Amino acid sequence: MTLAICHQFPDRIILASDSRITYGNSHSDLAIKVIPITVKIDSPVDANSGQKATLFSSTYGIAFAGTFAAYNAISDFLSISLQTFAIHTIVW
Repeated sequence: MTLAICHQFPDRIILASDSRITYGNSHSDLAIKVIPITVKIDSPVDANSGQKATLFSSTYGIAFAGTFAAYNAISDFLSISLQTFAIHTIVW
């Protein structure tokens, strides 16, 4: 059983969880069940200056409960799919 706690303050939210995870008949007390997910959106690189601007940047948190295999799949998927995105424009 997983215990996950969320507390909301006026300017932030805090997530906490236990660290035990079970896989079949095995278990570990070193699991990380709260992970940060950073989402960052950059503009295209300016052709003249070679610079880009950060249009959006924020960090979210996910508290996880479930099997170890599902945790790994979800964690890996989110870390890959939510990497830095660039907005691309097409000029005709």
